[in-house]
Amino acid sequence: MKVFIADSSPLLSKILETRLSLMNGIEVVGRAHDVASTLEAISKLRPHLVMLDVHLLGKNGLDLLKAVTSRADAPFVMMLSDDVSCTYQKHCADAGADFLLYKAGDLGKALAIVESILQRSVVALETNEGV
Repeated sequence: MKVFIADSSPLLSKILETRLSLMNGIEVVGRAHDVASTLEAISKLRPHLVMLDVHLLGKNGLDLLKAVTSRADAPFVMMLSDDVSCTYQKHCADAGADFLLYKAGDLGKALAIVESILQRSVVALETNEGV
């Protein structure tokens, strides 16, 4: 499964990349820290999952989220934020996010979700091959 990381924090991006790269079946296909680079990379690399910071270098990630999820081949999108209030959860869900996680404390949960998506993808492929 191809994963793309878009986060304004180079340190968190590197930590995510390192942890994800240790998981079987996961390929981190790229990282970006700004909106333009993220959109370009998603179009080019066509990841299955995008881990998206709500604030990319001072910009609002909700607009980027809408652009990503409006695509016909939209990937799963995991939003990472320091604000996971109910209001913000609604904004992210309305814009098409599949998940909203607390950036500072949900790394383990994020990795578990990635593993779950990967397992569902493998089962779906195996089921389709038997048809």
